[in-house]
Amino acid sequence: MDNDKRKLVKLVTLGDSINAHMLVGALATEGIPALIHNENMSTLFSGLSVMGVDVFVYEDDLEAAKAVMNRQNDQEEDI
Repeated sequence: MDNDKRKLVKLVTLGDSINAHMLVGALATEGIPALIHNENMSTLFSGLSVMGVDVFVYEDDLEAAKAVMNRQNDQEEDI
């Protein structure tokens, strides 16, 4: 088991698990580990917009993760 003591921080809350997994994949491509939280709750309550899917990254990766997220958003807008 890894004894990593770095702090996890929330990067973003997304509306569904599909977008969360797409973001986590983009982060992984850049070597940034990420964790999805509340995925099951958002699936269970998919008809309600009050539940979101949280994506967490290590605090020291936060700025790089924001840059990846912004690039991904820019690419989606171009489509």
